[in-house]
Amino acid sequence: WERALAILHRMRIHGPSPNVISMNAAMSACRRGSEWSRALHLLDQMRHDESLPRPTSITANVAIAACGQGSKWDAALHLLTVDMEAQGLRLMDSSFASAATACAQASQWESALLVAAHSLRRRLASTMTFNATLHAAALASAWPAALELFEQMLGRCSTRGPRQQQQQQQQQRQEQKQQLPLPRADLLSFSTAMTACERGSEWPRALSILSVLRNMGQRPTQISLAVAVAACSQGSQWRSALDLHQEAIALYGMPTEAGFSSAVEATANAEQWAAALALHSEMRAHNLNSDPVLRRVLVPCLAAAGKLDLVTTLVRDQKGHLSESALSRLPPPHPPPPRSSKSNRKAK
Repeated sequence: WERALAILHRMRIHGPSPNVISMNAAMSACRRGSEWSRALHLLDQMRHDESLPRPTSITANVAIAACGQGSKWDAALHLLTVDMEAQGLRLMDSSFASAATACAQASQWESALLVAAHSLRRRLASTMTFNATLHAAALASAWPAALELFEQMLGRCSTRGPRQQQQQQQQQRQEQKQQLPLPRADLLSFSTAMTACERGSEWPRALSILSVLRNMGQRPTQISLAVAVAACSQGSQWRSALDLHQEAIALYGMPTEAGFSSAVEATANAEQWAAALALHSEMRAHNLNSDPVLRRVLVPCLAAAGKLDLVTTLVRDQKGHLSESALSRLPPPHPPPPRSSKSNRKAK
């Protein structure tokens, strides 16, 4: 961004005069460099300096995206709902997507929902805007709002009970009367909705969404499968977690750190220390960072099973080993069972 601003400065002094493309490029450089205030300053100059070109809809979109980088969601909404209309700039679907993304990055999921609703009223709703809104709800663990929005995109009631399905069908009929052009869900919509349910500890709903995806004949993404494994961990469904983990490897070859970590956690939470240990070893064989899951999950699992000899070996072999204070907090190993009196007499 510094180089872009320096070039822009030279253009204003020595020529040629900056046009709207060069101004937008400089603002985009500031956005990528998280210099949102400088991007807004350029926008303000374009508004008031007669030697500079007037801002366009693309200029405003870049400014909204820059606000998102700086978590200035309120400034992004003001640009969308006030400034663009006041200056006669044409709203675009990307305008709403950028504003919803700004709200998501600032964890303002309710404001993101308002952006999505506004885009519907303007007939400019897009899957990108709705996915950004889903992401905002997922970050806030607002799974009911995320699920409702996802089912509107999906156009079906496959993830709720009979009463909830009836209520949603009534809502969908009202929306059809208003002829709201709802965007359709894509694969990112599925994985984001699953993440929202998983983060809200609604693991059965997350797995139900995966089933809907399969029934539609779609192949789950790596992210969807990793989220499903994490959901199985919450529900103590460790065998299902292993099946999903193996499916991800079979479909995509190279496993992910998140998928392995969730599988280790699922087996460890179910006290299946041998399976968790095997997964951890496989994780290290793929040169994935296994230290976090070792500290957080595997060591407590092995310690609870009285396998402190394995803990010591793991800690010794792990590159980023545990501290001595962490080891001192481990529970002592279970004492060996007492020898029976019959074996004592035989020994004598």
